[in-house]
Amino acid sequence: SSSFGLPGSSSAGPLSSSLLSSSLSPPLGATPNSSSPPPIYEEELRIELLRLATLLIEYLSKEMVNYRKDLIKFAWNHLKSDNTLSKQWAYVCVCRFIDCYETPPKIVLQVYVALLRTHQPESRQLVRKALDILMPALPRRLPSGDHKYPPWIKWTKKIIIEDGHQVPQLIHIFNIIIRHPHLFYSCRAQFVPQMVNSLNRLGLPANRPTENRKLAVDRTEFIVHWDKQCVSETSSDLYSSSGVPTSSSSAPPTPTSSSSSSYSDALGGPDEPPAKRMKTESDSSGSSGSVPLDSAA
Repeated sequence: SSSFGLPGSSSAGPLSSSLLSSSLSPPLGATPNSSSPPPIYEEELRIELLRLATLLIEYLSKEMVNYRKDLIKFAWNHLKSDNTLSKQWAYVCVCRFIDCYETPPKIVLQVYVALLRTHQPESRQLVRKALDILMPALPRRLPSGDHKYPPWIKWTKKIIIEDGHQVPQLIHIFNIIIRHPHLFYSCRAQFVPQMVNSLNRLGLPANRPTENRKLAVDRTEFIVHWDKQCVSETSSDLYSSSGVPTSSSSAPPTPTSSSSSSYSDALGGPDEPPAKRMKTESDSSGSSGSVPLDSAA
């Protein structure tokens, strides 16, 4: 049987194809309600095997190409686990798989939507880890195509609108946007109105938790940074069109008195109120229904 060496090492490692096949065999990945035999290993071992599979995909992606089907089946079966820790490590493994290998867009969207809606405190750390892996891959795996906005942007906005009454859900999504600002910058007009309108509810009252108040401050600073970037890009375009050389520096511009007056441009134009525009966009672009995660298995 073939064996795999560690990255940067000339010697073959102890991981053989037969060992990998037996480790990721169907009985190990089976669930109690499936037609396969019941699980025969402890949950702790399952979690360690999920972590091993994640590392194999991350560091030996080329060598593991022939085992892609086994890897995704093994991880996907654990998404149905009743054990929270095992389920969240399965999400981490699936996200690493999506990052390294071509994956059907339907699967990518289902995983992203499921992670968006997983905002329970006990799952926060691993959900954040999974999203940090998945987010940079979304523009590659779910491009906008002929549409104005990619599907993952539409679903993010849809969940904010539908589940915005749940404070933990709002905090979870706003944290995602703050952690990956470059991915949402081109679509900022879809999210800034909700971020501004929720400030009073999430962070301004004195009885709110410290974490919520810190998020409100971060969100305000984040919006100001987006506005400065918009002003900088607009100024660069004006200079370029007039033939005046512009600086290639990408550093944020120094605050000026014109920054606040340009905010309506960042929202899409001064002629239409943000609240009315968001309502119109929601009615026209938001799809109905939820995405069942189990249907993709």
